[in-house]
Amino acid sequence: MSRGVSAEVGASAPIAIFGPSENRFGSDETVGMTASRGKQLAAAAYYGVVSIVVQFATKGMFAVWKFDYPLVLVVLQLMLSTLVMYLVAKPKLELRIAKSVLPLSIVNLFSISAGFMGTQGLNIPMFVALRRFTILFTVIVEYLMFRKRQSVPTLSAVAIMISGALIASVTDLTFSAPGYAAVFINDLLQAAYLVIVKYVKDVDHLGTNGLLFYNSGISVLPLVLFCWVRGDFHEAMAYPYWGSLAFLTSLFSSTCLGLAVGHAMFLCTRVNEPLTTTVTGSIKNLLATVLGAVAFGDYIFNTANAAGLAVSAVGSLWYVVCKTQEASPRQEGKEKRQGESKV
Repeated sequence: MSRGVSAEVGASAPIAIFGPSENRFGSDETVGMTASRGKQLAAAAYYGVVSIVVQFATKGMFAVWKFDYPLVLVVLQLMLSTLVMYLVAKPKLELRIAKSVLPLSIVNLFSISAGFMGTQGLNIPMFVALRRFTILFTVIVEYLMFRKRQSVPTLSAVAIMISGALIASVTDLTFSAPGYAAVFINDLLQAAYLVIVKYVKDVDHLGTNGLLFYNSGISVLPLVLFCWVRGDFHEAMAYPYWGSLAFLTSLFSSTCLGLAVGHAMFLCTRVNEPLTTTVTGSIKNLLATVLGAVAFGDYIFNTANAAGLAVSAVGSLWYVVCKTQEASPRQEGKEKRQGESKV
């Protein structure tokens, strides 16, 4: 498998999802670390746009429709992802592959579930602030698992982002212990997911969509059982708005967007470094913070909190500059080697 990941890209997203196992960038085997700068930026932009839309759609299910069953939403999204990816990729069902993908699927399951619970329990600006710790956890996980060291400028940028996130967090006027716990768990698990997904072995022939099929299919089975035993499905069936077309439209949209953002994050990570995916999420969260502060009426503004978010934003932008500067010599070297090979 290539050292990049898969996802979709802006207007090309429908083709990337519903097309054959080869996306608009070419086969998965040729994307990875060989992706051009334009393809990497396109994948990051696609992930940013889709993720901000799904964030508001999901928050709307909880804040507007009062659908207080986050795990049921996760089940619906995973079931749709499993079905669509199987129809698209038509992968062979092999126990060997399932075993290889199992660690990724377990991390993915708990990460998504914790993220939905955090979205339910916190307003969007504070959810954004706490989610920035994913970047720090990604740096730590990559070092512990692969001894990968970041440059001093990159670490400095991460330190600024985390400092701003801490300021925003300690000045939160709507503290929710369950919400905080869920988001921190989500941060740690997503950091692990973003690293593991780049190094899953023995699945080169699956392509992006095939790997997503296994990932979603393995994740949904234990969650369905858990929700059944806990009674989530029974409680959700008593929800009073199942007959509302507006509610069903919102539910359908949220479910479909969940499929899109999962595929987008997957692709973005495969064609970029894991930190690039997490920082892309942080940058799009700047817009989410502003809109979220006024969209649902559950955010209490204070100057210190806004200052913390601004500091974190500066760190995010500095990180982008650092990674671009680091990538330039590597890109030039690769182009030089390709030119020499044609001589």
